[in-house]
Amino acid sequence: MADSPIQRHRQTEERLQGLARHVEGVLPDGVCFALVCFTTGEHGGYSAYVSNGERADMISALREAADRMHAKSDSGPAADIEELHSRLSRHDRRAATSKAKAQRRRPDRGGSGREHTPK
Repeated sequence: MADSPIQRHRQTEERLQGLARHVEGVLPDGVCFALVCFTTGEHGGYSAYVSNGERADMISALREAADRMHAKSDSGPAADIEELHSRLSRHDRRAATSKAKAQRRRPDRGGSGREHTPK
């Protein structure tokens, strides 16, 4: 007997959760992902996703990826890798700048800089 659509849906979601645990375990901290699965067919398809990011961030990332795929369908994966390196470099520069600014604003908690001699 064939699985019902509901059973296939549940089985797919369980497998997605297992894949998500594995993917999250192999990615560096701070890296978010979204995995989308779908079927096609004449009666409509089914889709499911799993992500470790915030829903709004995941939707934004998927839109960006779809836009890039649509706009750069001829450029291939090498262009995507170059763009990723560029974006990561910009992110690293912004993070370093933010950290430096935060350190400058933070008061020195080490005292006045003079040694204290007990009386």
